Amino acid sequence: MLDTEAAETIDWHHPRMAGIAASFSRHDRVAVQRLPKRVEVVRYRVFEGDRLRLLLVDSSLGSANAASFRRTQAA
Repeated sequence: MLDTEAAETIDWHHPRMAGIAASFSRHDRVAVQRLPKRVEVVRYRVFEGDRLRLLLVDSSLGSANAASFRRTQAA
């Protein structure tokens, strides 16, 4: 948990979301690209010895203009 001083240093105006899972469907990735929010899709894999690998699968720019542009390109 953040203390008050640390929380005040964060720019809360431009948050981003991250979805972390062992796998994502094609539909998940399409949905992320259509959202007007900053979203990152990260796949994880746990290896022997409790080693963890994170792989950025997809991310959206997070602007409403970019989302509407992607929708018109898909149509």
